[in-house]
Amino acid sequence: MVLLWLLMSFALQHIWLEKTGTNAAFYEVTIDSFELDPNYDRTSFVMKSVRVARKGRNDFVISGEYALLRNYGNENTFYYELKNSRGMSLIRGSKPFCEALNSKQAIVRKLREYSTMPPGNCCPLPKGKYEIVNFRVQERDLPLVAVKDSYTVYGKVAAPDGHMMLAFKAQFSIS
Repeated sequence: MVLLWLLMSFALQHIWLEKTGTNAAFYEVTIDSFELDPNYDRTSFVMKSVRVARKGRNDFVISGEYALLRNYGNENTFYYELKNSRGMSLIRGSKPFCEALNSKQAIVRKLREYSTMPPGNCCPLPKGKYEIVNFRVQERDLPLVAVKDSYTVYGKVAAPDGHMMLAFKAQFSIS
């Protein structure tokens, strides 16, 4: 789930035009779907009860549990891609896993505050059960303006041999 919000924040950074602060956004974000890739390695990751609840316009709360069944470190690579409704790739890239996890982006730091992940620059992220407790993304956390469209975010964590440890697809709309 951390990876979903990291990817969504990358996506919003790419399609936004201004930061918001305390202003109301001129659009509405809808999370249309989130699904794990059916071919990911179930001996690496278990999604337990993680849920995203919409509390209002551009106001979401994430809570739940997931488990890492092995350590995730910089030997693993985090791949990400954002496509628009026409299938055009807007951003695509990769980072060592811990570089993505220890990002200085505000939304990633905030998510770590509301989770049981080790604080600070942890690497590797040790195997174990983790919980996210009432992590809230509100309108003030979003850019003031963003390009209206439907988007698909793909994320994957791969082992050094290319083995897919975790992979997912999320779709969201900006209207």
